[in-house]
Formats: sequence, structure tokens, C-alpha cells
Amino acid sequence: VATWAVFYATMYHTNNDAFGMLASQILTFGTILLSVFFTHLVLVVVKKEKNQKKLLFINYLLGGILILIIFATRLIVESTPPKFGFKSYTEGGPLYILVPIYLFANVLYSLFHLTKGIRKSKGYRKNQLSLFFIAALIGYAAGTPAFLLVLNIPIKPLTTPLVSLYPIILTYAIVKHRFLDIEKLVKNTLIFSLLFIMLLLCVSV
Repeated sequence: VATWAVFYATMYHTNNDAFGMLASQILTFGTILLSVFFTHLVLVVVKKEKNQKKLLFINYLLGGILILIIFATRLIVESTPPKFGFKSYTEGGPLYILVPIYLFANVLYSLFHLTKGIRKSKGYRKNQLSLFFIAALIGYAAGTPAFLLVLNIPIKPLTTPLVSLYPIILTYAIVKHRFLDIEKLVKNTLIFSLLFIMLLLCVSV
């Protein structure tokens, strides 16, 4: 999320040049990571990772292929021209549509398994998974409008600052409800979340 946010902001504050192109490529790379890592995390959380090893392998393989195309060709990120008031913004190539398809396929598949896990859980565990579900739903829904300008739909991604709710809710779930049951993560997660929120607030302003 941080990789995506930093380079997303960098891209549209950068003039249309080689650095803007690189920032666009890295944020698209971050989108691929968000997709595959989220699916993997959900399968670990609902304890289905061992049963889905082949799917995870294929998912990582597809993600790797997309990443190679992003950096080796102009088929996904073609250029970064000025758009709708931004100094530069991603202009998708002929294969760019694969990026949102890959993202939505991962998110919908993951939320489906997370929903099943919530239904089967009770008490404390149900609260943990529900918070994770809410955080993910808000985070991905808030970030989705960023695709619109890439597809030349003239709507500004005004919901982007709401992505900050994702680490906030997840931090609360880890600290208050011991989500993931990893105590060592608590301190680092708090620090990271505060830094990320400050960064996103600056970008939003």
C-alpha cells in the first residue's frame, strides 16, 4: 500500500518525463503486489493456504509476468501525459486492462473466502475477521477510482485519501483484537501506520 501511495503521488506531481514514467511503472507494480499479497494473506488468515498452493503459485506467476511486461515494454504503461489538472498521469497501453482485471479477480476471490471464514467463526475470531474485511473493502474501494483517469474517464480520484483507513483499521485490529496473533508486529505496525497516514494526509492536501 505504501509503495503504491508514494509513487502514485510522485507520478501526478512530476512533469511528463522519464522519472514520471518510472513512477507510473512502480505504482502499477505496487498494484500487482497489492493483489497477490492480499490473496495470500487472506488464505493464511482463513487457514486455506495449504489447500491452495497451486493457485498461489499460478497467481504469483501471473503477477510476475505482468511485472515483467510493465518494466520491459510499453504495453501496460504507455506514457504519462498531463491529465485533468495533474502534471502527469498514467496512460494505459493495449494490455493495461489486465491490471484492474487482475486486481479485482484477486480482491473478489479473497473477500469471498474471507466472508466464508467470518460465517464459520464465532466470538473474538469473528470480530477479527470482520475488521479485516471492513478495512480491505474500504481500502480497495477508495483506491479503485484511480483507474478511471487511466482509462480516460474524466473523474478525479477524490476517494484516494480514504485508503488511509485501511492501515488504521488493520492497526486497531492488531492492537485491540490481536489480529494475526503476532505481538512483535504491534509496535512496528503502529509506527508504520502513523507514518503512512501522515504521508497520505500530505499527499491529500
